[in-house]
Amino acid sequence: HKEYRRQRQMCIRDRGQTVQLVLEKDGERTVQDECLLAADAARRDGLRIVETDEKKIAITFDTAGGLGKIPTLLDTLDELGIKCTFFLQGEIILKHEEWIREIHARGHELANHSMLHPDMREASNLTIYKEITRCNELIEGITGEPVTLYRPPSGYYTYRDRAIGRALGCEMILWTFDSLDGFYDSSHDRVMNALSKKSEPGAIILMHTYGRHTISVLLEYVPELQSQGYEFVTITELMPADGVLDGDGVMRAPAAAE
Repeated sequence: HKEYRRQRQMCIRDRGQTVQLVLEKDGERTVQDECLLAADAARRDGLRIVETDEKKIAITFDTAGGLGKIPTLLDTLDELGIKCTFFLQGEIILKHEEWIREIHARGHELANHSMLHPDMREASNLTIYKEITRCNELIEGITGEPVTLYRPPSGYYTYRDRAIGRALGCEMILWTFDSLDGFYDSSHDRVMNALSKKSEPGAIILMHTYGRHTISVLLEYVPELQSQGYEFVTITELMPADGVLDGDGVMRAPAAAE
């Protein structure tokens, strides 16, 4: 309408690029709103592996099935002298905030695994936005730092939650391989076999806080790999500075990606 003047302003807030729309009449604002800009290629994978010559591996834990024997797990990680990345479901944080604070206090990395663990393929854009932002807020309330990593529930995603997550400052993190520790019928030997056969430099391993054999496997697997010269690091430590992620989920240092 001619009586209204539309004013579009590109602005950068704390994180994420937004478009602000202001409608004015006679010099006074009548409507004000803004939207998040989120766009990405339709067919791109999340981070699955880092291309590196260094013998570094990142063990990651998903918490959606519960924290399991978290006190023993944290003591085991201390005993082994390794730091890991925990992908936290927001609902778990609300129920067990004291233990999430303890995970952080022990020096491990906290990352986003959504609020309620929905299937992001079926979720609306608004639901995806709320799932990621609400979980981020809970984690940031504990760490005091921005969340930079997001893992979609069950690894199911589309370009929409990948784009929204990235617009909010969170890279999508998947995994090189599943250790299989989260399956109820998995045995110690089955999990060890998966780890021993598939581990390689730059790998991201999926494990679970509730796995029946997770702790016993770690006590065998980690020393075995350390004896081969491997170092276990967080996802952020594994990712090269300004790393470039290709469409197949491989991240390379900038020079190697050129």
